This record gives sequence, structure tokens and C-alpha cells, in this order.
Amino acid sequence: MVYFVWSEQRAGPLMNEVRVDTSYVFFRKSNNCGLTLDSAIFLGKGHWVSMDAQGESVFVAPVVWNSPPPEDGAYFIYSADSGYGWTEYLPIVDSASQSNIVYRNGVLHFAGSRKYKIIYTRSTDLGNSWSTPTVVTAPNTVLPKKPVLALGPNQDVYIAWTDNKYSGMMQFDDVLFRKSTDDGLTWGPEQRLTTDSHCDAGGALDIVTQDSMIFIVWCYNGIGYPAPCSLFFLASTDCGDTWRPREGVAGGSGYALNDANVAVFQNSVYVVWTDSRPLRAPPELYLRRGSLTTGITEKNQNTIIVVNCFPNPFTTDIRLQIADERYKQVDSRQKSVVSIRMFDVSGKEVFYESMKDESGCIKIDVKDLPSGIYFVQVCSGESRVIKKVIKIK
Repeated sequence: MVYFVWSEQRAGPLMNEVRVDTSYVFFRKSNNCGLTLDSAIFLGKGHWVSMDAQGESVFVAPVVWNSPPPEDGAYFIYSADSGYGWTEYLPIVDSASQSNIVYRNGVLHFAGSRKYKIIYTRSTDLGNSWSTPTVVTAPNTVLPKKPVLALGPNQDVYIAWTDNKYSGMMQFDDVLFRKSTDDGLTWGPEQRLTTDSHCDAGGALDIVTQDSMIFIVWCYNGIGYPAPCSLFFLASTDCGDTWRPREGVAGGSGYALNDANVAVFQNSVYVVWTDSRPLRAPPELYLRRGSLTTGITEKNQNTIIVVNCFPNPFTTDIRLQIADERYKQVDSRQKSVVSIRMFDVSGKEVFYESMKDESGCIKIDVKDLPSGIYFVQVCSGESRVIKKVIKIK
């Protein structure tokens, strides 16, 4: 089971004879690991939406604004049947934004931004009532942003956010961290995890845990021309008491790195981000994998490939242009063995071929396929890229 929640802007009501766009929250789910999706379900007004799920229970915390009704602030909705039925909007904290929610053993944990502070509150009755909000940030906080929550072993709760109180510059933040060992009732001291303010103000920040390990990722796009750009990875193996040296997952100059995300599964940690290389190119999605024990450096970034499919839509054949992570075209001096697979929307494999690339541009004949949507998977070494293509008559 896979759940998706997001917000999007749609035409709202007329205000002073001007139609104002309004953000609405939608939900979709998949019963087959994301190969197909149920129809989208409208949940109501909201943006800055956060979700957590355990089995058939789905917990969603949207932020409502430009109301009434309901009034501005963070709200909670809940489904006990995989998203078929939902509760009404239950208020969490008024005037709160940038919501983040996690659930464990009957306790809901919520963090958000309110009046230039990061706040935390918890509920033990599925959102019907919430504790008095606790201010997590220190008194010298300037402009805190993007709180993210994670759960550790026993009753550990972790929160990270960004703030520019050390940099003195509106565009650059530091990553800050606190932890609770009693399920959010009290909080330990604030830790500054960056020493050079190399974090984008309001940029992507993500945190994930497994057992006593904590992993945090964030982006930094500097100033100057060409501007230095980096994606950083930080790990702790002892519940946040100490931290390994910071690692650079990706870096370069003159192109933006954004949308950092981190996940763990079994013995591996995965970092995903968008990357606009070469200059002014449309963003591509990149992935690196590392070990829980040795960090993200297990995977060599230079093995990442970029694949362009054209024409798209196609009628009889597709051409695949392959480049390495520095966007240098693969040529006859860099002969690479690549495998190409194509799947239909049900996940059925409809094409497979393994070949040694001689030119950097591979042509595959798929004229016998029926019209529809397909997914092309290209593998070279440890790298894998998937592209969506459309067959037309």
C-alpha cells in the first residue's frame, strides 16, 4: 500500500470581483506498490500538508489559510480505512504553518511554525484534543523554518529546523536539532549541526531514522557566479548525541540543487534530489545510495547517468541519448554496457535488450506496441534511470 497527499492551487471564490486561487488538499493511494493509482480524493482546503501512515491508518495535517471557514491554522484529519472515509477537520494550532506530523503507539506528534517560533504539540486521542504548544526554539531565534519530526527508539522524538540567527543573512540558514526522550513531554538542549551557515533559507530539509541512527539532508546554493552548490548529508549513530563529519552528496557550481529527500530501507540509506545540470537544463531527479554504517560515500556519484528520450510522444521508435553525471555524452571511447527495459502501466515488461553502446544514442524499435503510456528503464553499472513516454498512432 502506498499513500500520496499533496496540495494544489485551483480557482477559488470571488473577492472584490477578483477570483483568488485557493490551495486544496488531495489524496490518492495504490494497492500495488504504485504501479496504478486510485482516483484522487478531495480532502478540503489546505497547503503545507504533511502525512504519516501505519497500515490502514492515515494521518494528515494540512494548514488552512485565507479563510473563513475554517479559520487560519493547522488542522488534522484521519482515516482508519486506507483513505475511504475521513474525519472532519480538527484544529491543532491556530496561525500555525509548515506542518509536520508523525504517529507512534497512540500518540500524534505535530510541529509547525507560529509567530517566528517553532512549536510542538501532541495528541493522545486521535486529534480531538492537543497539548498546550511548546516553543522548541531558543529565545534568540530569528526566523525559524521547515520543522521536520522523526521518531527514534523507546520514546525518543527528534526535531530539526533551519534558522539564520548565526549567519546574519536572510538567504542562508543553519540546521538546528533537539531531541526528547519522553515522547515529547520535555526537550533537551538545542544543537547547531552546521558551523558555516551552509543551508538554503527555507530550502528542503529532511530527516529519517532507523533504530538509533538519524540521517539528515539539506541543500545549499551559494552566492557569486558561478555559485557553489552542494547537497549535504549528516548522520548520527547514537540517537543524536554525537554526529559524524558532514558529507557532500552532490556539488558543483552554477546549477541549482533542490528538493533533498532521504530514506532508509534494510541496510541502505537513499538520498534523492533534483539537479539542473548542465546550466539552464530542465531539472532531473538524481539518486545516491549508501551504507548505514559507512555513509553515503559507498556509491560513486560519477556513475550517475542522464537519459533523454525522443521523440516523445513517439509512433514507431524511440531514441535514447545517454550522458554521464557531468553531462558528457557517452561515445565510442567510453563503451558502456546498458540494459533497456520498457514497461506498460500495469508493470508488465514489453521490451528488453542489453547492448554495448557505441554512439551515445540508442534506437529501439517498438512500432508493434499499442498506443498508451510506457516507462523506459535504462541501467548502466549501478545507475538506473526511468522515463515516462507516450505511444501514439
